[in-house]
Amino acid sequence: MRREVSAQLARGVAQGLVELDPERPMDDRGSAPDPAPGHVSITTAADRDRTMAPENAEVACIGPEALDVASWKPEGWPDRWIGGSFAALTDAADRPDPNALKTRVRHLLFLGFGAEAAQMLHAAEASAVIVPDAGVMAEMAALTDGPADAPLLSGQAACAGPGIVWALLADGRSFPRTAGVEGLLTEFSRLPSHLRTNLGPRLVAELIALQMPNIAAEVDAAVKRGNPPADAKTAMMTARIATEDGRPEDARESAQAVIKARSPDAVEAMRLMLEQAERYPDLVSPDLPDQALALAFEAESPEREELTLATIRLMAGKGDIAGGFGELLRLRDATDETDIQDADVVTRLHGALNDTPSDDGFVRLAAQSVRDWPPVDDEELRVARAKRLTDLGLHRIARSVLSGFDAPPGRAERLILARIQLNDDDPDLAESYLAGLEGPDVVSLKALIEEARAAQQAIAAEPLPVDVQNPATARRELLDGSRAIRAEVEALLGQR
Repeated sequence: MRREVSAQLARGVAQGLVELDPERPMDDRGSAPDPAPGHVSITTAADRDRTMAPENAEVACIGPEALDVASWKPEGWPDRWIGGSFAALTDAADRPDPNALKTRVRHLLFLGFGAEAAQMLHAAEASAVIVPDAGVMAEMAALTDGPADAPLLSGQAACAGPGIVWALLADGRSFPRTAGVEGLLTEFSRLPSHLRTNLGPRLVAELIALQMPNIAAEVDAAVKRGNPPADAKTAMMTARIATEDGRPEDARESAQAVIKARSPDAVEAMRLMLEQAERYPDLVSPDLPDQALALAFEAESPEREELTLATIRLMAGKGDIAGGFGELLRLRDATDETDIQDADVVTRLHGALNDTPSDDGFVRLAAQSVRDWPPVDDEELRVARAKRLTDLGLHRIARSVLSGFDAPPGRAERLILARIQLNDDDPDLAESYLAGLEGPDVVSLKALIEEARAAQQAIAAEPLPVDVQNPATARRELLDGSRAIRAEVEALLGQR
């Protein structure tokens, strides 16, 4: 039981909720555990918060001193602190000093060395050394170097002190908009310049995602206080702020600097430029799609697919339908199609095709779409395309646009198919498409069908010239010749 209680107390110490008496270090002589498990259980508020239901709003606030990295500057920093810091790690008997280890980790966190701090904590844990506040500092170390799971810190937004900064870094999605933003700005401004430069861009991104651009601008100003050297992170931060402020040229300039540096934020910077291009088409560089596709080629999955699809959306907006579909098919060939969420891109390309202003360009693209490109799954777009083709007299291509789908044709599609069959001198089949339909358009179409039937009957009743040996064959040859000529014309149009 003693070993079990010691382990539970150690967890409380690591969470910063139990103080370790430096004069009486915890000792484990390696004694065998009790034969029967004990009934004593020591838990902390942090333990309970990690296991309670989400609707529980109670969160254990960690003491401000345990999170105040701004006050952890090493004595003698920057050039006369390393030796003394190392010398204090062990006592006269070469036993690790937990409090000295804690101080050393704090120094590393102040310097922004998250990986080094985490490695020291891992080494202490492997050596069974219980470092006070180890759990909290481990999460701070992880967040210093990038996004990480930090359950202890994610609930500190409502607590006084520097915890609000770490809470936003830990979990921006659940960060309450009612949190004290003044406290956030105050605590962030207390950080040294190098930590503001490191953490600020991520805070700006989270605040913009929370639709708090004014606070994001304040954080941006705090980062730039003292004119720190510009880097890709600060450029990305500036691009985000400029985007929110409606300054597209400044956003583009900053995003281009990030892309040129090929920093880890390059893909996000290019996505921002593509969004700017859609909102401000006059500012689009002609070679922007080529630049984006080149960067997507260098990126890893899933960023490669996401950036390629974003580029295709821009190509659709610029009217480059054939180029957009070509890139989409190349992406599908290089990737498992089930991993690509491209339905909206396909719909956008087909919508842009329907909006092609010239009939000549529209017909060429529509014919190529039937042969080579994904089908038009959106019924509204499908009907609009088929109707325009039917109005142009291209019934074969229109029929191809409406065919090949598992679901039965809808009302609008049936009306178009009836018109196509009527044009093909088949009033009976045309009438079959109208079965069960009602409305003025159906009535008018049925009237046309009756006129077509009457015309056929009139032709059949006319006396034939005496020199016609086989009148039925003559009529059939005449109709077949008409259909053949129409098919040749449509084929020629489709190959242009």
